[in-house]
Amino acid sequence: MDDENVVEVYWAADAPQAHLVKAVLKKAGIEAQVVGEMLQAAVGNLPWGPSTSPRVWVAKTDEAHARAIIAEWEQERRDEPTGETSPWACPHCGAEVDAGFEICWKCQGPRPPQDDSDG
Repeated sequence: MDDENVVEVYWAADAPQAHLVKAVLKKAGIEAQVVGEMLQAAVGNLPWGPSTSPRVWVAKTDEAHARAIIAEWEQERRDEPTGETSPWACPHCGAEVDAGFEICWKCQGPRPPQDDSDG
């Protein structure tokens, strides 16, 4: 892609997210490139922003299609069930553990079985 014929279609939180969007676009047949993925490391502890965040670029001719695909992908991510969101208490040491973890951060004890009954 030549720089005069490309447009930014996505501003990512980090490099893995930018590459995920690139893969989604590639699957749809759109060539994309990630730009600026190494800028955060180069500028140190500056906050993420337009000058330091990775971006996804596509050819101008693919812009509308790419934006539609990204919007659909973002909607699917919003619609996915996220599972349990409340923390759980470790039965071994009493530590509060974030919902996404199956092992206690403090004592490495396993998460207790969850009651799946309707009540």
